[in-house]
Amino acid sequence: MSLAALKKTLLKQSHDLILVTGKDQENSATQYAYVLVPKEKTAEFCQKLESETTDAAQYGVILAQGEGGEPPVQIQQQMEEEFGVSHRLQASLEKLMLKPE
Repeated sequence: MSLAALKKTLLKQSHDLILVTGKDQENSATQYAYVLVPKEKTAEFCQKLESETTDAAQYGVILAQGEGGEPPVQIQQQMEEEFGVSHRLQASLEKLMLKPE
């Protein structure tokens, strides 16, 4: 197993990498952020995201952030390569959640 693969495996066992979007409090611009959150804080972080304004840095490490509702393709590719993020899986899950019953 390569060092990069070992890093991905260890991170997945102890952390969740969460892509969040929201409004910047200073200028109301839409922002995205990839937040590496320890598993023991994930539920609380997700709950806060749904209910109130949250400082992601209080819950984990911000690996990448920027303006816009969606990260640029090169950032998505970097997250896929370095951390094993599956943007296709996320898109599929979002479609399923939006389907009317």
